[in-house]
Amino acid sequence: MHEYSIVQALLNQCEDIAKEHNATKIEKIVCKIGIMSGIEIHLFEIAFNTFKEGTICSEAELIINRQDLKLKCEGCDREFETKEIISICDSCGDILNTNRWRRYLFNEFGDDLMGESVYILEMLKLQQRLNDNTNGEGWERGITKNGKIIDWNRCIYLEVAELIDSYPWKHWKRYRLNPDYENIKIEIVDIWHFVWRQSFEEVLLT
Repeated sequence: MHEYSIVQALLNQCEDIAKEHNATKIEKIVCKIGIMSGIEIHLFEIAFNTFKEGTICSEAELIINRQDLKLKCEGCDREFETKEIISICDSCGDILNTNRWRRYLFNEFGDDLMGESVYILEMLKLQQRLNDNTNGEGWERGITKNGKIIDWNRCIYLEVAELIDSYPWKHWKRYRLNPDYENIKIEIVDIWHFVWRQSFEEVLLT
């Protein structure tokens, strides 16, 4: 699950910051997670409580603030925040499209982007940052900062296997279960992350 790799990158960052300030313990971590991040909050919390053991954050309290989406309707010039991705302005009824609406994503990159490009560029930047934090700079050469060989294809194969296991496909088993759609969505996101990383490696090396 990509929440695990994000949490691992967070813990690594906390370790680095603590070393810079000669700290021996971290008591509280405050995170802001946007609704377009694709992060499942409960999985993020599980990953944090799992991986914090034995680290400088072992006794740290995790506080998560959910960041609402900030929008501006160019039909009525209304600026507002919403807790979900919407397609119609509830003030004037204008329809969301690349010509009439502008999404303002106030993040650390400071970008003010329009249209569908907001999704693609945001994913690219976040994926690159996640790659650098998780695997170390220079991971494009196929080696992590710890000297381990990266095999994105194997990662994708295994995630696909986990995706398949979300379906009750075993004909010899005597059970009647519905597909685990929530886990299916998670596995698809994981596969997407690995596909992006493979693409980054191929593009940056050519």
